[in-house]
Amino acid sequence: MADRRRTSVAVRHREPYGGLDLTNPQQVLTAAASFVDPGSRYATQIFQYETWQDELWDYLETIGEFGYAHWWLAQAISRVRLIAAERIPGVAEPKPIEEGLAADLMTRITPEDMESFGLHIPLVGKCFMVNRGDAPALERAIYVASGDEIRPRAGGTRQAIGRILGRQTIQSGRFEQQIGPGQWVTLENALVSEIRHKHPRFGWRAISSSKAAIPILREISLYDRHIIATLVSRLALNGIMFFPDEITFPVNPEFKDAADPFLAEWIAIASRNIKNPGSASAALPIPMRVKGEFIEMIEHKTFANVFDTKIIEARKMAVERLATTMNMSRERITGMGDVNHWGTWEVKEDEITMHIIPPVELIADGSSETYLRPMLLAEGGRAALKGPEGGDVIAWYDTGELTAKPDLSANADVAYKEGAISREAFVKYLGFEPDDMPDDKELERIILIRQALAPGADPAYLEELFGVSIATLQAQQLEQQAEQAEMQQKALENTEEGEIVEDGTPNRDEAKPSPVGGR
Repeated sequence: MADRRRTSVAVRHREPYGGLDLTNPQQVLTAAASFVDPGSRYATQIFQYETWQDELWDYLETIGEFGYAHWWLAQAISRVRLIAAERIPGVAEPKPIEEGLAADLMTRITPEDMESFGLHIPLVGKCFMVNRGDAPALERAIYVASGDEIRPRAGGTRQAIGRILGRQTIQSGRFEQQIGPGQWVTLENALVSEIRHKHPRFGWRAISSSKAAIPILREISLYDRHIIATLVSRLALNGIMFFPDEITFPVNPEFKDAADPFLAEWIAIASRNIKNPGSASAALPIPMRVKGEFIEMIEHKTFANVFDTKIIEARKMAVERLATTMNMSRERITGMGDVNHWGTWEVKEDEITMHIIPPVELIADGSSETYLRPMLLAEGGRAALKGPEGGDVIAWYDTGELTAKPDLSANADVAYKEGAISREAFVKYLGFEPDDMPDDKELERIILIRQALAPGADPAYLEELFGVSIATLQAQQLEQQAEQAEMQQKALENTEEGEIVEDGTPNRDEAKPSPVGGR
């Protein structure tokens, strides 16, 4: 059965350019993908992130569960291939186009681009596709950038996209791209488009499911800061050391000018050990010599309940809430469930349907609007917008690399024979279900059959298999052979008398007129 949602995405692509009338500013604002005119007074604002988007970029790098989940999704999407396809009226699924200009154009969108799409759109709801008209031969002409990497620049040669889109409202022109801190390079005659997950209420804004997780992420961040502060705090972990005034410690020349040279040296040693907690010096006590009468006066005062276990439990509960908030399977965030260390990166079928295909469809839709169809028109004319069967050419996707499972049957066979895996695992790697396994009675019969068919097999196997003795089987076989011989003899006699022939037609001798007593 065709995926109705996939079909609904495909039918949105209408003339001109998927229904996007570039002469209508309102449509340009609310489309899931739109071109950026570098000469527009709003161009700079388009590249700017809102506060919540900047916050999510920070959490991507600072909260491990959140970052892992998004990188997993991005790398899963990188295994989806964008292709050219033809939307044929009356056909549910677009038909892939495997050769020609459209197919060649789609090969320029690489797995690296798909990974960028798969990170940006689920995280902050938008990204930018850059199509460089001045790209050197060894540099990529098509790539994906964030709003922090690209900005419009005044001046330069502006070119009406009439050459590309047949419209006069969108302009290519000069942009700048950041390649390092404070380092920007100029892109001449570049075509930049914004692809975004459109806000359901404010269509000109972007939205992502991660935005709803921000309060939980803030909570987790506070827990992490509290835990780190507790771990590095000398006061919380090591308490206070009391030294009597009667003790005079030798002065280290390095700290001779300090108000209290011994305490200064003590603090310096502790600071180094905090920076390098895994070093040997961090585990060794500081040796010192004092008179025996003063040893009992040195007291180390610690505080009870150094580490509050309730904080750990509260953080765990927050991660559970985060898993139910984000638009991906909870195992990708909590690390629990059926996902183990062997299958962490294995993609399940429901994950493809529910969490991978939706952003990929948005990517395909945006690529059709602002890349494939404009480039087809520019390089092949209006005729290139139609496929071999007269349907519209659109960008589509192929999830074959995600759904195709690796063939591990040969390795499983060896492992099972060596006793390294169970029968259940062996059946799984062969592509069968546990219910397909024979029960003990069926397995016993299979073994008996193998033994009975082996050369020189003991007749006892047959008796056990069929429940009768060999003599009885032999007698039955002789009786069947005798009956077959009798039937063959009768058939032969009937054939000779002309009553029955093999092909069911009358005997030719009977059909001839008699030479005596008849005409």
